[in-house]
Amino acid sequence: MRKRHLLMTFKASLFGLLALALGGGMPDGAEAKLGESYQTYKSKVVQSWTPAAEDTNARGSNYRFTLKVAPEQENASSGYAAGLTITVVNGKISGQSMAIRTGSNQMVGAAMATAHGFAFAYESIGKPMPKDKAKTEAEFKAFSEAVGQAFMGKPQNIKYPGFNSLITVARDNLGNLIIAATPGTPVNQPGSSDKAAGGGVTNKAGSAK
Repeated sequence: MRKRHLLMTFKASLFGLLALALGGGMPDGAEAKLGESYQTYKSKVVQSWTPAAEDTNARGSNYRFTLKVAPEQENASSGYAAGLTITVVNGKISGQSMAIRTGSNQMVGAAMATAHGFAFAYESIGKPMPKDKAKTEAEFKAFSEAVGQAFMGKPQNIKYPGFNSLITVARDNLGNLIIAATPGTPVNQPGSSDKAAGGGVTNKAGSAK
């Protein structure tokens, strides 16, 4: 009975957030697009994210940020948090990932993480939100199902028609939701599976503080 109640709460939260998305209230994912100039992006990221650290190696530079959690997010699920990593090669964003901690209210936090991850995925690959409400609902549903599988320990790989970039959704050892956007060929991972998103084409594939 409790499991059914939690599932209903989760679905209700998702539909509430979808209503916000359709009304233009979807939260900013990261406002970065793969291939974009990092210098152009820097002026936008500080609106929602706080710089945390950076490091450089032979393959490029990694810039890390923490989410500026809104009061309503904290009230909905105390401890909700997110961390963002932007990888830059030759001045261009070559990859990015976001780790989200759901906070004390796991169902509501997971719903917020799903909406946040959905926005992040679309922004990362430069995919506009569908104008058709039914199509938006279908794509959001597909993404939320991928998140559900990821929380159960089954990484998911998502590709959208017309976009070469890959979105990978997984859970780390601390239970945080991980969403990564990469342009390259995916790597197979044990237990991973492929997901068609809104009629998408699938490929074989493989922290919040």
